[in-house]
Amino acid sequence: MNGDAVLKGVALACVALCAGSAFLAPCLDAQTPGPDAEAQATADSAMIAGLRTILVEDFSTGATTWKRQKLDRRETSYSVVPSGPDSALEGVASNAAAGLVRIVNAPRTGKGIVNWRWRTDASLARNDREREKRGDDFVGRIFLTFGGDPFTRGTRALAYVWAGQEPVGSVFANPYISDVMTIVLRSGNADAGQWVVEERDYVADFEEAFGEPAPPLTAIAILVDSDDTGATAVARFDDFRIRVAP
Repeated sequence: MNGDAVLKGVALACVALCAGSAFLAPCLDAQTPGPDAEAQATADSAMIAGLRTILVEDFSTGATTWKRQKLDRRETSYSVVPSGPDSALEGVASNAAAGLVRIVNAPRTGKGIVNWRWRTDASLARNDREREKRGDDFVGRIFLTFGGDPFTRGTRALAYVWAGQEPVGSVFANPYISDVMTIVLRSGNADAGQWVVEERDYVADFEEAFGEPAPPLTAIAILVDSDDTGATAVARFDDFRIRVAP
């Protein structure tokens, strides 16, 4: 690894769609939903409609509310760039690593939804060691940290990633710090070259990953990194929103 492994582990701890996994709620069902399923879907829709929005970010005024988190001597470059009629955040890492962190301090809640969209023209598709330290690079990661100072070792986190080879739906501990659980939402280049929208119930994801109730959400982080593989990674991010149950 380039740089300090402990630094990267600590920083990683601070910084939705069909998949056939317990972490990714199925979008398609081969059977016709019964009355119970329809009732649950109606209840879920009502719950989502009643959520309170606590964060919106479209980078229309830049990224001034985000703090850079250094992970390596060579740092990822982040900039707000035009994206059609809108703006988006672009991260470029050439054998480099750095993240952007935004404090959230959401209340403890029984349901929390995070939305965003992202795109890349090429994943790190040659990286076949994504569960190992020497392959701990992803073209895009979205971190959510829970229950403590996001800059303190031991703070638990979820990392939603766009992987190179790990299958969609894979869930595994980060090789540098076991308090970070990785959840693969996209993999390879099947969705490359287009914007992809994600929606996750982060409370449910935390409880599945760690087997206990989710503490309050404390921060969200964006990471594009390639320091372990020495590759080049480029991704764009936009339209973040976090909503919680009252």
